[in-house]
Amino acid sequence: MIKSKAPAPWKSILTSPVVYASVFAKTSGTFGYYVLLTKLPSYFDSIFNVEITYNGFYTALVYLAIGITLMIAGRLSTFVKRKSGLSLTVVRKLFQGFGKNKISLLLVLMINF
Repeated sequence: MIKSKAPAPWKSILTSPVVYASVFAKTSGTFGYYVLLTKLPSYFDSIFNVEITYNGFYTALVYLAIGITLMIAGRLSTFVKRKSGLSLTVVRKLFQGFGKNKISLLLVLMINF
């Protein structure tokens, strides 16, 4: 016997300012992030004089670091949640904030390098 589920409140979801703020924030952050990544090869070429043959390798290292960081952060957030007793929402906000601030800090360091 299949239990009947309540329908999703689509009208409330699609008219919620919180949903639009979240979509705007995520889209803006992601757009800026990918613009930086696509400009990275020309940055390496113009600032560090890295030849185009090596440029791809250094750009790929950035993506590799992102992948490793994502895998570590997922497991670390689960560990922090279990050990600290913090709610899932608090742990997600902490990790999201750290991730965004880390990128900003690295950009500042890269500009002043």
